[in-house]
Amino acid sequence: METDGPDFEAHENFEVFCDGSYYDMWCVRPKGSKDFNSTLHFTKERDAIHASHTIAGWMKPPQSPPRNTDNELTKS
Repeated sequence: METDGPDFEAHENFEVFCDGSYYDMWCVRPKGSKDFNSTLHFTKERDAIHASHTIAGWMKPPQSPPRNTDNELTKS
C-alpha cells in the first residue's frame, strides 16, 4: 500500500479489504456491515481508501444553526 498522503489508511468508520469472492477487488464497507448492498468495489487499494474518506465526508452531520438566546416567551 502506498503511504504518500494523509489518508493512506481507511477511515475509522470503514473497512477496506481485498474481496476474494468478488474478483479480488478492493472492497469498502461500513465497519461491521455484512450487507452486500452496502459495499463498493475498486480495482486499486488506493482508490478504495480514498473512497472511504470521501464517503465519510459526505456522512458528516449537518451543522446546527446558532441558538437564539433571546427567548420570545420571556420578554415582557
